This record gives sequence, C-alpha cells and structure tokens, in this order.
Amino acid sequence: MPEHAYNMCTVPSPTTLQILVQSVGCVLTLYQGDQCVFSRSPLPALHPGPLSYCYPSSSLVTSNGGRLHSVKFSLLAGLGNTGKRVTFDWTFHLGDTCIDMAMEDTPPIQPSIICLCRYTVYCLTTGGTVRWQIRLEQVGTALMVYNVGKETLSVRLCVATSSNTLLVFLDNKLMWNSQTEDTVVSLKLSTFSSTYQNVLSMLSTEGRVSIGYLGTEPNLYKVPVDNRFIDFKTKIQEMRDIEASIKDSGSVGLEKKSTLTMKCIAGELEKATIEHEAKQGAPICPLTVTLQGIEGADQVKINIRSTLHTTSKQFAVDHPEGTEAVKIAFFVGDSMPTSTTVHLAAHCSGTQATAVTSFRVPFAVMFTETSPERNATYKLTLESDQSCVPLNTLFHEFQTENPQSIGFRVHGYDATVSVFTAHKSSRYRIQTDHLQLLNVVVTELVERLRVAQSGVQLHANIPMGYITTKLEELIELESKSRIQEKVIGDRSREMRAIEALILSKTRNTKPETFEHIDLLYSDAHEQVIALVLSPFF
Repeated sequence: MPEHAYNMCTVPSPTTLQILVQSVGCVLTLYQGDQCVFSRSPLPALHPGPLSYCYPSSSLVTSNGGRLHSVKFSLLAGLGNTGKRVTFDWTFHLGDTCIDMAMEDTPPIQPSIICLCRYTVYCLTTGGTVRWQIRLEQVGTALMVYNVGKETLSVRLCVATSSNTLLVFLDNKLMWNSQTEDTVVSLKLSTFSSTYQNVLSMLSTEGRVSIGYLGTEPNLYKVPVDNRFIDFKTKIQEMRDIEASIKDSGSVGLEKKSTLTMKCIAGELEKATIEHEAKQGAPICPLTVTLQGIEGADQVKINIRSTLHTTSKQFAVDHPEGTEAVKIAFFVGDSMPTSTTVHLAAHCSGTQATAVTSFRVPFAVMFTETSPERNATYKLTLESDQSCVPLNTLFHEFQTENPQSIGFRVHGYDATVSVFTAHKSSRYRIQTDHLQLLNVVVTELVERLRVAQSGVQLHANIPMGYITTKLEELIELESKSRIQEKVIGDRSREMRAIEALILSKTRNTKPETFEHIDLLYSDAHEQVIALVLSPFF
C-alpha cells in the first residue's frame, strides 16, 4: 500500500470475501485476495473516519468531517480508477466527530446504521432518516452492537465513555451501566470455547486487553425451600403481646432530651437609678427570666424586642447550668413606647435549642394617672352586654376615686389617654390624640373587663379613618424612600463620573495639580485632627 492503513471493512462478493481498506489519506482500496481491484478517494477530507458496508442497501457508508455519506458500492466499483466525481445517495450532517459506526440488520429489526459521535449516538435508517438519538454526558470512545439470539424489534448496543464507564442501551433506553479499569477504545463480544461464552473483549488506551463479564459472574446458589408449617394464630397472639408490653413500658429506656423553656415573672415596680436612663418619675419593672433545659450549652443569649427601654437589647449567660435566672429592667426611655408587650427569644449555642415568648409588663410601667381630657382626635366606643364596672375598681393600682372617668399619661411625655363610662348605655369610651396609644389602653381595658365580668360580650366599631391614617403615613414614607433612592442614585452617578475624570487626568505623563482635591484632603485632615484633640474623643 502506498499509504498507511487506517481501518477496513468487509464487502460481500459472489466468489470470495473482499476487503475495503481506508488509508490515512482517505484513499479507499478494494482487495480480493492479494490483488488490488481499484483504489480511489470518494470524498476530499482532512482525516479519515469510520466506514461500514450496509448489506440491505448494498451501499458503503463513510464518515468524514462531521458528515455521514452513503453511496452505492456498485457505482463506486464501476467508476474504479477513472477519477470521476462520486454522487452520494444521501448525506447527513452529524454536527460532531464520528468515533465509531456499526450496522444492525438482524431480522426482524429494521435495518439501521448506528453512529457513535463524541457526545451523541445516532440511529438512522438505510435511507438517512433519524430513528432516535442518545445524548451522552461524557465523551464516547467505543461502540458495540450485539445480538442475544432472541427475536426483538429493539437494537441492543453498548457504549464505552471516557469516564471508564460501559453503558448498555436497548434502543435509546439505558438498561445497565458498569465501571471499567481503563478507558476502552475498542469493544467486542467474544466466545472462547464452551467455557467462556459471550464475554466482553476490551482494548484500553494503554494497549491492555481485558476479557470479562458485564458486572459480576452470576451466582448459581439457590435459596432452599422452607417447608415448615407456620401457625398464624400463634404468631398473631405473640405480636399482640409484644405490642401490649411496648405500650405498658412507655418510653422506658429512651433518652429524654431536655427542652429549653423560658418563663417570665414581673417583680414589684422600683424607682429609677442612675444606671437606668429613664424619664423623670418613670418606674422600673424588674422582669426575671428563668431558663430551664440548658444543659450542655456553651452560652445562652436572650434577645429582646420591645418599644420599652432596657439597659441592653441582648443578654448573655456563659457556661450555664441546669437552671439560670436573668433579671432585665424595663422602663420608659428617650423614645415614647407604643406597647406594653415585650418579646424575648433565647438561643443556646452548642445545643442549638431556641425558645420564644411574649410577656406584658404591668400597665403602670408605661402610664401614670392624670386628669381626663374631654376633647381628643381619636375615639373608640366599647359596648358591653353587662353593666359598667367602676374605673377605680378596674384600675385599682391608680389612686383615683372617680368611677366614671380616668386619665392616663405616658411617663415623661405629654401624651394622655382618657377613659369614660356611661352606665345607662353600658358603654366605655376611650379617646386620645395618639392613635398608637389607643390600642394599648383598649387592649388593657378589654382584658380587665373579661377578668372582672366572666362571659362579658364586648363590641366596637373601628372607624376606617384610623386605618387610612396609618396607611397614608406608610405611603408617604414609601414616596420619601423612592425620592431618597433617586437622589442617592444621582449622587452615585456623579461620583463615578468624577472618578472617571480624575483617573483620565492622572494618566497623563505630566500630572497637573488638582486644587479641588488638595482642598478636600486639607479639610478632611483638619476634621480628623480636631476630633483627635477634642476632650470627648
């Protein structure tokens, strides 16, 4: 041969078997015995590819440059060495490099051309129509189409990939996969005598030939037949006895995990000290938080969410024992509170246990007694199905003797809430100029009425204006937020433009003096020095 051979396929002949050899230069040479019948190049290509003879259509199928070509072999043999251009019966664009090719024409299977590309397996008819395709996750390296001797309409194939995996398909359905020791580049189904039949012969990239089964060799062990008689009535009774014993034993023998619990107890009100930044005359409510089930925790943190002030929003207990008590003081501080409810959340680092609770501090922590006011912006009327309870009896902690009216003022703030009763109509009227305080007093009044009068029914009509006022405030805040976002965006764009201008000027080989930058640096330096020398630094 004038060139090195690349691959070959067999071609049927009336007398003897012929061999068609493809060289590395894509030259096809037909040999009959040791005689060369013809030699020609059917398609100009940079490199050769797989080729196969299709018996049903008597065609030669070649693959070069990502395309699949089919030509009648009689036409190819008739042209011989004339050098005339070959007209293909059909051409199929694979879109990928063809790695291997095989034919399947065993009856009753429809004659098919199986083409393995790097990431795709195509199954085409002898006319070039796609029957199905398989998308591979790894690069395919070898293809084998086999027949198990059973009549079936499906194509059985095995694909080897670059990840040392063998994939067994029934048409385009994956049936089995297994691992190999090396990357397989050639795969055949072989039989060696009567001992080793239908074994896989695999050639690796290292030149190693492996012979083995797909998976493991079948185990011929058979499970013995159990002919013993089973008394089902006895077995059912035993099962019932076991269930009864389990029910009686309960959770005996099981490890009981401790659960983190948090209890809050409010102590008597105290006077404020220097430690507490409370408003003038505002009392201190010492709240004792008891934690249980904290065994094994490295640290317990208690987080507080409340409009009332505390000395800290977080308290930590290091290396806690079985039970710990934390004392937290609540009082009226710099900002006016809007609720007497405090929310506490405890978390144990180490055991990751968490507990959440809410507690209402005494009403007197937030309010003190004052004269009621007849005129107010926000009013709410409570209707009761029972007679009105005297207000000096309901709010016994305040020193009032008037049973029909009482006034409350937030400690340190000019914010009052007034409560009036109408005995003839059995109504309570709550009014204030602060909408948020209205909810606090109404909630407290309702709870005290339910304690004083068992089964009392209360009814109130909440004006929509109270709700729309809050909604208007929220909408106004959202509009302000959008305006601020626009201003920040404009300032950011200006800063980016200034930075780009300064960078463009600093790229000059002869940099100039920037007076505005020097002024900015000088001003910033003076401010830093002034802060350092100040007595409060």
